[in-house]
Amino acid sequence: MCERVNFNSGEDIGTVRQFQDKFNVDAKQYGFDGDENFLDCCLCDIDVESFFCDHIEYEFYYDAGEWWESEKTTI
Repeated sequence: MCERVNFNSGEDIGTVRQFQDKFNVDAKQYGFDGDENFLDCCLCDIDVESFFCDHIEYEFYYDAGEWWESEKTTI
């Protein structure tokens, strides 16, 4: 099952492209191989946990296979 990143606003991220655009990061730093054919595929090739450990300014927690925004986070 693929991970998703869920925001309190109801927005969610489920693809590499969305992840890169929302967090303004190069997903290759977190395991993505850079193959543009997979930019619109799931987050399975990204180490999302490592990203959130590196970027503590985003407060998310992991539950039931998905990442959920904490109350304090603002993007």
